[in-house]
Amino acid sequence: MRKLLLLIFLSLYSLQADEIQRIESIVEDIEHLRNSYSKAQDEILMYKYEIHDLEEKNKILKSELESINEKDFEREKEKKKIISLENQVKKLENSVKTKEKENKILIRKNSILKQKCLKNQIKKDENQFPPLALQKKYIKKEQKPQNITYFKATAFRVNKNAPIYDAIDGKVIDTWEEKTSFTSNQRSEQWVKITGYFVNKVWQAATHDMWVKSEDVFARGTEQ
Repeated sequence: MRKLLLLIFLSLYSLQADEIQRIESIVEDIEHLRNSYSKAQDEILMYKYEIHDLEEKNKILKSELESINEKDFEREKEKKKIISLENQVKKLENSVKTKEKENKILIRKNSILKQKCLKNQIKKDENQFPPLALQKKYIKKEQKPQNITYFKATAFRVNKNAPIYDAIDGKVIDTWEEKTSFTSNQRSEQWVKITGYFVNKVWQAATHDMWVKSEDVFARGTEQ
């Protein structure tokens, strides 16, 4: 009987030792899991901070990208505007060149017509001189010497609707409106020679002799 009780005691003790060992093992596992969980929580928190930093950087990058896109858009817009303005300038330049050519053609035609009219007028006037003595008197008058002085080229204006002559004491070949501008570097006491004039604000040289009376002009810059 004593042996039986001892055997039962030993069996119970062995079972209790195994249970204690099993419980200790479970406790160790739980402790290990707690440590792992704590580390995992720390890592998650660290990752959250990194994610937050990445999100902030992403916001900054998005903002910079939007700014770059806006600048690119503005640059493209300015580029298109510049191209448009350049095209307008080219059109205006071509238009000006076309107008200049047309003006030159008109001026050339006008000059030819004036020369023809002048020649016809001279022939008509010559045919109207019946006596030879009158012709000699006229020629003598045309060949009367003049004291011509030369000076630095100066801009003038006519002070009224003034007749233009083909020579000193010559024939009227045109009439210029008041304030018409011209240039000269020769004059006598009563006459000023026209060496060039302005057409649409562009200066061109006179193609034939043109004179105007001194009393009909004034030098530009001396007007009251």
